[in-house]
This record gives sequence, C-alpha cells and structure tokens, in this order.
Amino acid sequence: MAVLARALLIFFVASCTGFGPDPARAEGLCDGLSLVLEKWPEVPASQPWQAGEGKTCRYLKELSGPLFLCQWDHDLQDPAAQAHFDRLSQDLEVCFGFGATMVSDQRVNHPDSYLLRQFEVREKVISLSLKDKSALGRTIVFLRVQAPDPK
Repeated sequence: MAVLARALLIFFVASCTGFGPDPARAEGLCDGLSLVLEKWPEVPASQPWQAGEGKTCRYLKELSGPLFLCQWDHDLQDPAAQAHFDRLSQDLEVCFGFGATMVSDQRVNHPDSYLLRQFEVREKVISLSLKDKSALGRTIVFLRVQAPDPK
C-alpha cells in the first residue's frame, strides 16, 4: 500500500508541473496509473490520496464496479485549468499512446462546456475531462480509470 501511495504522490507532482510533451514529467503519471491498472480490481475502497488543496484521488466502489477518480478544481474558466488538462492529455499520450486506443469525444447534453479524452488500456478506460460547472463557479479536471461499460 505504501508503494501505491508513493507512486500516486509522484503522479500528483508530475501532473501539476511543466508544459508540452515531456517523458520525464509524465513518468510519475505513467508509474501511478500503471500501478493502478496492475492492481485492478483489488483496490482499497474510498481511500483518498491528497497532494495539496484541490487535488484528490480516491478509489470508489460503484454499482458498475471499481473506479479510480482524481479531481482538480480551478476557478471558472481559469486558463490554468485548460493548461492543466492539456498537460495531462499530453502525458497520457506519452504513457499510453502506442499501447492505447483513443476513443472519440462523447456528446453531452448540458449547457456547460465539456472536453473528453479517453484511452483504452489493458481492458480499462482512462478518461480525462475538463468541465465548466458554472453553478459551482468552478472548472474541474477529472481523471478516471474504470472498466468499460458492458456492451
């Protein structure tokens, strides 16, 4: 468990620094997500990992199965949120670009803005989204790992 917590801490630090594709920066993200995928579905329920204000990752048990979820809050339409989403997107491509299938954006029916990047890796779906939540006055970056929906 300590190894997983340390890998996730490295992942947080890596996800919040630097710009552009950078294999060295992406290493923490790659290692953290690889460990999550390796241990799947044997994950602790509702155990959070924190790395400073507004940055939380946790495992959750849902009816559809286990879920690993990270969330970063920004002020509404803060350019830093878009930059953070872009960095994480580039890092995911470094981590899984050759071993993943990119899934096209999903259409949503609500008034707030929404961007989605999805990768299928090791029979899991890694989703990165950027959502404006005007009612909350927040723009939120989400990173999710979960099994694909049964078809």
